[in-house]
Amino acid sequence: MNSLFIIFLILPYCILLLAFTVGVVLSQRKKQTSHSEAFISVIIAARNEEENIEKVINSIFAQDYPSSNFEIIVVDDHSDDETLRRIPSSPLVHVIMLPDGSYGKKAALKVGVEAAQFPYIAVTDADCIANPFWLRTLADTIGQKKPALIVGPVGLTISDSFLETFQHWEFSALQMVTFGSAALKFPTLCNGANLCFSREEYNRANLKEEETPSGDDIFLLHHLLKGKKAVEFCLSKEMLITSKPETAFYAMLQQKIRWASKSKYITNPATLAIGGITFITNLIAVAVIPYTIVNPERYISIALIWGPKIIAEAILVFVPSKKVYGAYPKAASFILSALLMPFYATFVALASLFLKFTWKKRTQS
Repeated sequence: MNSLFIIFLILPYCILLLAFTVGVVLSQRKKQTSHSEAFISVIIAARNEEENIEKVINSIFAQDYPSSNFEIIVVDDHSDDETLRRIPSSPLVHVIMLPDGSYGKKAALKVGVEAAQFPYIAVTDADCIANPFWLRTLADTIGQKKPALIVGPVGLTISDSFLETFQHWEFSALQMVTFGSAALKFPTLCNGANLCFSREEYNRANLKEEETPSGDDIFLLHHLLKGKKAVEFCLSKEMLITSKPETAFYAMLQQKIRWASKSKYITNPATLAIGGITFITNLIAVAVIPYTIVNPERYISIALIWGPKIIAEAILVFVPSKKVYGAYPKAASFILSALLMPFYATFVALASLFLKFTWKKRTQS
């Protein structure tokens, strides 16, 4: 395999990651706060979250924001554990049971939005913790920009477990792609654990409920972008939502297959292009291993593909992220994660096209 041809194959991926890094760094310039006030309904969809639900609600109680300006709506998605009993009792908290025959996060959000009394909806997940300035920062953004959608950062807690560290690096890269692509004016991704949107615009959106139970976040983003609505990407420490990684390999795999399964319904050109380049690059990185075994004189192919790829990924996750996410795991864990990632990512991408996934005791196609 010609060396120049190999470099040509890996070049688009490396250029993309470096461009995203520059975009994230430039977007982190200090923004002026206006101390605006807005009325916000916080919606949490929960299913079997007995270990987490009290923590996320307490983190919202602790917000540096007037309690008269927000409410908390918990929509229970047929939990069969102690979730309902663990929800703190407060005039601020309203609990809604998802009716029989209706299930999943999309259905829960829809019911929550229908019950909301305020014009802006903030959503987070039941296994998350909100920064004390989350609602204050959302209100400032609403006051300044009046956007249809605000996309905030999500980070994973750090532990000594390699499985959880692996998820940290993968998730950090996705976050940098999210905010880097937005800074370059072709937004592609968002995370449903930290969104705030206009209730009016949400009610008009096509979230593809009939096609897939996943994608409540990205389909809303793409619908609003297609309609040329204002979308603000706010990468700030004050707006950070912290989530928990999966603690078991099978659960992690099922989660990622669930996330990837919505890709077959995505029509946004920028998202498809980035996903295609990433998949091809990972596939090449996997394929070069047996190629080199069969042709040992071509061992340089591995260095030409894996070397630039890992360097570009390291720059992406190390350079811009510390300002928002704080500390990160040891560099050695990144190297091992980067070596395993192409095999894992290629499998997940292919599995999402053909396999069913199980999530919260439910099997979906």
